[in-house]
Amino acid sequence: MIFGTDIQPHFHEIKDIIKFMTRHSDSIRGLPHGYCIKGPSCKIKNIADPSHCLYCDTYFTTPKHLPYWKAIKSNCESKLARISAMPDHTQQQFQVFKQSLEDNLFAANKIICRLLPDDMTTKRAT
Repeated sequence: MIFGTDIQPHFHEIKDIIKFMTRHSDSIRGLPHGYCIKGPSCKIKNIADPSHCLYCDTYFTTPKHLPYWKAIKSNCESKLARISAMPDHTQQQFQVFKQSLEDNLFAANKIICRLLPDDMTTKRAT
């Protein structure tokens, strides 16, 4: 079965999603940052850059992936700070890398906000 924006199943619990995928997908890929059920039709071959997965309708994460996303966030923030501390002429050499870090930081913030319970995000903001 192929699901896209036209057909999207709805689940009440994560275990229902996993059971469904086990039954209906020949190509479940467990990634460090989530699960992909697109299989061979996935156009993103570089799973080390998870920012691309964020917009895929066959990708999902669970609370067990939260530590990985927090590590991505921390890593991106650290590297972006180091690039920002460089002289302007040196920063120009890192523009593509900086954009990749910013994309991953954006993805990490989105996923972390979705995975953290509402009361945890409120506590973090204060």
